[in-house]
Amino acid sequence: MKEYLLTIGITSYNRVQELKRCLESIHCIDKSLIEILISEDKSPKRDEICDVVENFKKESEFEVVLNKNEINLGYDRNLKKIVDLARGKYVMFLSDDDSIIDNSLDVFVDILKKGIYGVVYAPFYIANENVYRRKYHSNSIIQKGEEYLATHLYDSILFSGLTFYRDYILDIDAERFLNKNYFQVYLFINCVYNFGGYYCNTELIQCIGDGVNGFGLSESSYTESKLADRSSVFSFLAFHKGLISVIRMFDEDNNTDIFKVFNKEYRIRSIVGLSIARNMGKEAIKKYWSIFKELDINIGFLPYIYYYMLYILGTKLTLFLLHLPKSILHKLRHEEIK
Repeated sequence: MKEYLLTIGITSYNRVQELKRCLESIHCIDKSLIEILISEDKSPKRDEICDVVENFKKESEFEVVLNKNEINLGYDRNLKKIVDLARGKYVMFLSDDDSIIDNSLDVFVDILKKGIYGVVYAPFYIANENVYRRKYHSNSIIQKGEEYLATHLYDSILFSGLTFYRDYILDIDAERFLNKNYFQVYLFINCVYNFGGYYCNTELIQCIGDGVNGFGLSESSYTESKLADRSSVFSFLAFHKGLISVIRMFDEDNNTDIFKVFNKEYRIRSIVGLSIARNMGKEAIKKYWSIFKELDINIGFLPYIYYYMLYILGTKLTLFLLHLPKSILHKLRHEEIK
């Protein structure tokens, strides 16, 4: 059986035209190095998705494989299915409603040729916000160990573009991650903690996110309206419960204290959700704050400052007053990985 340098593993659920766009965005000079693996998770539009893949396969020079799950596995276990089926030395996760940025994959592949890294990733572009995320100054090796997760932990939230050395993650079971929706975060923490990684400063992923997702709606999901409606600010908190749970799971498994790093960063970033809620009115931010305080975290004093400033002063004035210290903090964070 042929082995490839890279398997691009695409999670597919009910998004037909989005998957077509995703597949058509994949370009590489040496196509023999890459396998494209689509794992369709028994969605209502399976037949249409199969047609899209078959049509693409006829025209493509890539090795294209379609896996059709016999039951709906859900987000986390479908990622694991991709890892199990992949024939690449590395496995890149890609959402069916995202795409590869032109001329970026060849640069990324060249890095994968150079060595063995636990995880390799690059910046992504958010189309509807016209902004880049996961963006630093230059290519850099990420050293292994708990201390280096402080800078990189939040880089694992978006799974598109995260690329793992398959042998390092193959034995990690996904069954207990059902409905956590952050299996990739556990894989990322495991790889950085034990093996280190590499950051490629070439914009790789365009995060479009225009397709309806299956969170909270698919057969294997808990019925949760907040998960299904990603446009709602309260969806943030519903997803964060899973994120918090996954990080705590890693600490329990490895006798580490990664959560301490995450908790500190989470408190700082809580301004985002609170600001969005405040823009919806005082009642909305009161509701958001009530749910926020029930999360399994140590809130500390900073979110309280955010909350009362936003509630009393409003979003615009609060963000203006916080802009300078926030800019300084942002600059210091980025200086850490120069």
